[in-house]
Amino acid sequence: MTLGTAATDSAPAQSPMTVTLACTHSYFPLAVAAICSLRTHNHDVPVRLFLDQQPKELARIAAALRITARIRRIPAHDEHTRSRLLKIQAMTEAPSGPCLHIDADTLLLDDVDALAAQSPIGPAAGVDVRMLLRRPKVQTLWTNGRYNFTDPALSQEQITQLVNDTFGLAYTTDDLGAMPCWNSGVIYGAGAVLRQVAMRWLDRYRRMITGPQSKHFVPNDQLCLWLTLLEMSEAIPIGELPLRWNFMPGRALRLAPGTEELNDDELADVAILHLSVNKDDDWALRRREAVLAAAGVTLSDTVRRRREEVQARQSR
Repeated sequence: MTLGTAATDSAPAQSPMTVTLACTHSYFPLAVAAICSLRTHNHDVPVRLFLDQQPKELARIAAALRITARIRRIPAHDEHTRSRLLKIQAMTEAPSGPCLHIDADTLLLDDVDALAAQSPIGPAAGVDVRMLLRRPKVQTLWTNGRYNFTDPALSQEQITQLVNDTFGLAYTTDDLGAMPCWNSGVIYGAGAVLRQVAMRWLDRYRRMITGPQSKHFVPNDQLCLWLTLLEMSEAIPIGELPLRWNFMPGRALRLAPGTEELNDDELADVAILHLSVNKDDDWALRRREAVLAAAGVTLSDTVRRRREEVQARQSR
């Protein structure tokens, strides 16, 4: 199902970039706020929103924000897992040309068109895909990457065996320790390349969450992306995305979840604010409410309650 506004003869020329977001039902308010913030800086770039359900106000919001909405039914899993499946599925449908995939828990503080000039992709740049590597520190599987496994006591050798058995690989602990651990919250790349990556990424993710060893994995999406890109590293040149295009306060500023205030000066050079673990902080809620109000977009009480119910469960 596709929802959006019809093009008119008087419509301005569109940006060659396409922006894509994906969200399950409780993240719909965050995705709408992200798109409102994007439209503050760029009225014309094509935006696609993938959802697993159709909120009643979707058609109204799609028309107001000039986006294309697509419904993709996801097999029965918990919402955390469905959100990852939907995110990767959306990338398997990337259009041709430059594509920017951003998580729903983001806010745009600059024009996305500036990204093309600041971090180009394509043959001339020698880079097909760009992602954040330094958050600002470089993460490895043996540091922060261990959070992808349910048992914190697993040794490096046990994790290596688990990964190899699950995905049919033959890596050593040194191989996995040297594996680049990219952040998947913002991905900028050529559509044709992203489709190739996403098809393998999706296959690995499905294998991880349904295989006999699934209980040993936290169902996040990044481990499967890292393994996919490691396998394709000789065929796909990957470049780093500057921190300003995927700025996570929890990482860059060590901002603890539940923080009430964030000084605007800390965000002076930020282009994409990736809320991540701080998405439900008071300051983040105020920012989302402000961009929704500025865009004249209202959300129903039902949609808001869904998000509040998720917040309540997470705070227990």
